[in-house]
Amino acid sequence: MAPKKKEASAADVLQDGPEEEEEAGPGKVVIQISADGVQNLPRELQTLLGFSGFCKEFRTGASSESGWEFSKDAVIRLQNQDLYNDIVQRPLVLSVRDAAAENALIGSAELSLVPLLHSVTEVTAQVELKLEPEYYAKWWKDDEADDPKAKKDKKAPPPTETPKEREPLFEGETPPVTVLSVTIRADMLIGPEEDRDCWTTLTMDVAGIFALPESLTTLGVSSPDDFQAHPMNYQGMLLGESLGEGALTKAAEVKQEEEAEVPWEEEQRRFSPSLRFRNGQMIRYRGRRFIEEFRSMLSNSGGVFMNLELEEKAPADPKKPNPPEAAELARSCSGCAWLDLRSLIAPGALRVESTCALEGSDLLQSAGTFLSLSLELSFDVTPAESEDMKVHPSSLLPHRKDSPSKFSGSDGAATSFHEAVQWGCEAIFRDCPKLGSVEEAVAQLKEVNSYEDVKQHLRESIICVFRERLRKESSAVPGRPLRGKAREDFISNAYSYLQLTAAEVLAKLYPAPDAKDEADRLARLAYEAELVGKWDRAAALLQNRFLLPELGLREDPSEWVAFAKFCARRRGRQAAAEEALCQAAKLMGSGREASPELQLEVELFLGCLVLERGRYEEAIATFQAKLDKDVANPMFRFLLGLALFVRCRFDEGLAYLESSGKPREWFKGLPDEAAIVNKLKAFRKTDGPPNLLQLAGFLEQLLSFGLPSLVFTFLDQTGLLPQECLASESMVLIDAKALALDRDWHGAVARIQPLLSEATYEVCKLAGECYVQLQDFDKALQVLQAALAFDDRDEDPALYIRLGSVLLVKKRWNQARDAFLRSIQAKSTAEAWSGVAYAEFRSDQLSSCYEALCEANLLDTERTDVWALLCLVHLRNENWDAADHVCRQCLSLEPETELLLEVATELQRKERQMSLAEACARRALESKDTGQGHSVLADVLAQMGKAEASVLEAQVALKMLADQPDLRKVIFSKALKLCQELEDAPLTEALHACQKLADEQAKQPAA
Repeated sequence: MAPKKKEASAADVLQDGPEEEEEAGPGKVVIQISADGVQNLPRELQTLLGFSGFCKEFRTGASSESGWEFSKDAVIRLQNQDLYNDIVQRPLVLSVRDAAAENALIGSAELSLVPLLHSVTEVTAQVELKLEPEYYAKWWKDDEADDPKAKKDKKAPPPTETPKEREPLFEGETPPVTVLSVTIRADMLIGPEEDRDCWTTLTMDVAGIFALPESLTTLGVSSPDDFQAHPMNYQGMLLGESLGEGALTKAAEVKQEEEAEVPWEEEQRRFSPSLRFRNGQMIRYRGRRFIEEFRSMLSNSGGVFMNLELEEKAPADPKKPNPPEAAELARSCSGCAWLDLRSLIAPGALRVESTCALEGSDLLQSAGTFLSLSLELSFDVTPAESEDMKVHPSSLLPHRKDSPSKFSGSDGAATSFHEAVQWGCEAIFRDCPKLGSVEEAVAQLKEVNSYEDVKQHLRESIICVFRERLRKESSAVPGRPLRGKAREDFISNAYSYLQLTAAEVLAKLYPAPDAKDEADRLARLAYEAELVGKWDRAAALLQNRFLLPELGLREDPSEWVAFAKFCARRRGRQAAAEEALCQAAKLMGSGREASPELQLEVELFLGCLVLERGRYEEAIATFQAKLDKDVANPMFRFLLGLALFVRCRFDEGLAYLESSGKPREWFKGLPDEAAIVNKLKAFRKTDGPPNLLQLAGFLEQLLSFGLPSLVFTFLDQTGLLPQECLASESMVLIDAKALALDRDWHGAVARIQPLLSEATYEVCKLAGECYVQLQDFDKALQVLQAALAFDDRDEDPALYIRLGSVLLVKKRWNQARDAFLRSIQAKSTAEAWSGVAYAEFRSDQLSSCYEALCEANLLDTERTDVWALLCLVHLRNENWDAADHVCRQCLSLEPETELLLEVATELQRKERQMSLAEACARRALESKDTGQGHSVLADVLAQMGKAEASVLEAQVALKMLADQPDLRKVIFSKALKLCQELEDAPLTEALHACQKLADEQAKQPAA
């Protein structure tokens, strides 16, 4: 049965195309077109062929036993730039039509003619025809068409009756591919002969000009959606190509009141009028001359200008002239934008995308006008490196036997210097256990009487080296000293030799740690930094891992994927995550070995990331491409459905999301998405609830990518899951994890609260983390202990660290120590050893505290809390020199720990290094401004003899400690005594005023 007839006007209109020549001749190209036949049509049909796109559309006669009768079999074109451009931009469109149904379209395909430019003169191919839906449906039996009686007697089925599946007319799971055999011949290679080995296609895409001045977009416009009366013509030019006439277009979207804030550039693209060009997207052929000029441009200017010119239109009605400011706006809004193309210099770089500011008048700059454009080449414009340049020059030197040196050897002087440096290094590391500055090292060497010996050995060996080098210096003349540049060069070269030799000796004595061990150390420190919320330090440590040249981590795609997940978890670093994923994809694209699972993870992660960043169409294209290869893949269907839903294509998105929970067998025999949707509707009541286990796996994957917003979209907006499913433990736990990942601790606790009565290990662990972040330590202790009561739990070191920190707050020192030791059994970390040390210090177990601090310092030398606690231990044991050294080391790391106040108090109490005590107190106040800190600083300043400064700090402390009258009384009495000694009446009066103000604040009821 032929399909329903279409309108004749729609079926018979031939498409226009480029101008053609009537006859062949010099300067013309003849392109012959022939076709053999169509294979695997769904039914016996009388067909005709149509050819369009590259040429003006023409059609054959209806098919017969001898084939098709061509009305013409060749296209004749002038051999010029227009032909080259059409070949790269316009594919040949082949269409098969049904002659019995008023030339209804059966199917079509496209064939690129680019090989005819410089590669071959004949292109033969079997192209796959994409059938129209009504003809694709003919692969299944139509009962009505085959049995007219059935059609006549057909009645509407009962509402509950399931539609009967149609019988296929083919063997196998899918219909055979319909193909058309076609041959295209040219009488010569079409491209210019001089471009044979050096040509490219140039693709330019100017998406539009945005953030236009309001005075321009409202000029002559009565409605923001109607720009017909706008009195301006726009012309754009890029790389010598006209972008065609430009026109103002209305905003792509209407901004809603509840719309979330978006970056300014995105807001301008979406919610403001823009300027679009008729030829904003074009593909052009370019030859050798262009490539040479392009290379010269990259080497010199490094970019090109895109020019915009405005011209006032003549008024349509002479009685209604244009606004008077139109001419001035045309002048001031004309401008140019600089497109930086230097990234194309790198070998293999073919594409550049940019957002460029439109420069011109102050009006454009104040509005922030910008345009988005991209440029892509098919040919690498960077010349390949010559093979001669790949040969190292040293390999070209002729081989000669070693000739005897006319100078005697200098092994004696070099050996002497090596031995002196080695002996000096051993003495320094032996006698200076706590290295700080050079002055401290010299002082410690002098204390043990080894400084003079080290100095003398080095001096004698250096003199020997200078004498030996001077003896061999060609410019040195006996009896005549070196002067000027010759003397400077001699000393400089000798100094460089001594410095490098000393570095080599030191490297042999104390070699750098193994690269793998160093990478493991940096990864562990990054894990600890992330655990305590120091994201910047964690990022710096992970970046340092990439700088280890021995391991080549920068060439490992899996390392970039792990770094991308970290950046996504960090929140606010999605751009860095995308850059890391692009690097991983680039490595895999260059042939770097990677498992199929990793390749798939990179593609899906990148698609989800661009979806969260608002690039919906890009994400949809990524997931659609994956789904086209595997229609029944549930993960692909889920992600594509989520992307379509976010893009406000709700019906399509929900259909994909609903079908993502179906098994593969469910999709058998379904030719397209329309059939899938129909089956969903038909079986929706009988299929049962969604597959929560599978959906939970998809959402967990999104959480592993660090993208909680997509999880919120699915759970809160799609409405796919009924309320009882949303209340299930798996969905509640995933929702709470997403809230915690988004740093919404209150929301996570509220969401997980109903599960705590019969909680699982995962629930207790997550609740404990949330309560710790909210500093609700009573509830945190309860749920963390409940989590540890499960027998099937994982030995998670972070869980014990959280429990230990809570127990420290509760001042249960022994229990806290045991919790940290359990964490160390699972994984040795500086965080856990620091917790052990703190618990032991508060228990006055200084010996075990010192051992724990040494272990922590061995794992991480940059923990300021460890250095501060170590200083307190040395002060308690009266190891004054060690305490001073450790305190300076702590201050050099810019600490942010409250232990500094205790260090300052201890130094002041021991009357040791009051300047260090002041530095510790001030640094603690910079970290956290507290009344206790000002009180300690006041005591330190008083002991240093700075009475007035001490009283001023005491006044600040009184104001901040209004709720602690006993402590204020002590501070006030000390400060008053200092005022009396100074006999300063105004200072005394100010002190009394501060105390009175604090008393009044203490009497006021709490807000």
